[in-house]
Amino acid sequence: MSDLSATVRRALVACTASLVMVTGAASLAAPAAAEPRPTGFEQPYQGPPKYAHLSATKAVVDAQINMPLGQARADVLARQLGFPKRLAMTKRQFRLMLAGGGVGGGTPEARRSGQIIAGSIRDLTNTLGSEYVRVIDGEPTPIRLASYGLIVAPDGTLESPGHVGTPARTFNYLLLPQRLCDNPDVVADMPKGIRCGYVNSFMLKNGAADSWRALYASAFPKFIPYGPLAQGKSEPHELAPNSLDGTSTLVGISMPPPLWLINFLLVYAANPEIAANFPAHWTPIPEPVAEALVSSETGQVRFSDYQQYFPDLPRFDGDLSRAGDLESLVESILSQR
Repeated sequence: MSDLSATVRRALVACTASLVMVTGAASLAAPAAAEPRPTGFEQPYQGPPKYAHLSATKAVVDAQINMPLGQARADVLARQLGFPKRLAMTKRQFRLMLAGGGVGGGTPEARRSGQIIAGSIRDLTNTLGSEYVRVIDGEPTPIRLASYGLIVAPDGTLESPGHVGTPARTFNYLLLPQRLCDNPDVVADMPKGIRCGYVNSFMLKNGAADSWRALYASAFPKFIPYGPLAQGKSEPHELAPNSLDGTSTLVGISMPPPLWLINFLLVYAANPEIAANFPAHWTPIPEPVAEALVSSETGQVRFSDYQQYFPDLPRFDGDLSRAGDLESLVESILSQR
């Protein structure tokens, strides 16, 4: 979730109850397993126990690291969580949202908000075939770290996608309901240059109201309270502890069940094809890297100092003129979809 103050965190959790009442949340969700499998995550990182088994599982072999769900598994998962594929946004609506266009769009704040969404998608779906490029020590370097719950910022910083200032963290202001956007505390904390509540406003004004209602009628609202709780507990490093298999490990905040599931549903409602690129498995951050991140006051380290602990990827030989630029990222996503 986003960089919210304690006051805003409490308001967001309280707002969940009213959303559930208005939309009939989880009324479409399929029954979950009676005896959920152990995840190794404790609360608030586990989320609603009956849904935890639907989230990414721990990789048991290296070949599973950074492997995407695939379309068939993504569609099944969406149905299990109560979101019908037929109610996802159209490709035109998705394009307009990322471009900051449509009814109520066309402003710098709308365009920047669309870029933030694109950046979030890039970071959360950074699996096999969905790599991005960073210049590391002067060399163009493909990045693929979704299963670790880590990202590499344009300046070469290795961090959790939940870290302050990242697209995925900023995105949550775009998802807030209007009643919170009218709250002075939210306005004071919100990053400049974006539109609070952009996602909800866009969907309701641009023919995607059915998608919005389907999202909140799925299991989606059940995961909302766990986001601010997990993020607040893990500050400033934004890493989640896990004890599965009797070992103590850490993974980035995007991989525990409630965070993974809520992000999956958000992306699936916008574009099921892209949601198919979510990581099917999570894997512990290599111990030397985890120790360095925890030892850092900011929860950040230089990727070049720890690159050796991650699998090598083929050399990148493409155009680097705008590598890491969010506007370029939007253009890239829209050209492929």
